[in-house]
Amino acid sequence: MKLSFYPLFIVLLINLPSKVQAQLLVEKQFTHADTLRGTLSPLRSCYDINFYYLDVKFNIDQRYISGSNEFRFTAVETFDNLQFDLFENLHIDKILFHGKPINFIREGNAVFVKFPDSIKKGNKDAF
Repeated sequence: MKLSFYPLFIVLLINLPSKVQAQLLVEKQFTHADTLRGTLSPLRSCYDINFYYLDVKFNIDQRYISGSNEFRFTAVETFDNLQFDLFENLHIDKILFHGKPINFIREGNAVFVKFPDSIKKGNKDAF
């Protein structure tokens, strides 16, 4: 019985490295969305979040969520654009800065905000 098990064990040992090598040879194709989500770019690292205020309303009957979010931040560097992440199935009606709508664009789950003036390093602000 040991003899019949022994050849099977050797075959498994011989085949195991080739299967591991095959898995290592499969390359993941990174997308632009992977880069936006995974890279700590200047647009994501120019500010430090100090506080989030999240106001969410649930409408269970209509399967609908609505709400708003306030970000309070400190500028780590001077900037006029920043990026934050929000799943693309969550619609943005508008982004307000000092009570006025400001421009933004979406690329998948990434949102890019364009401020009317530069936010100076060290300033504390909110939107």
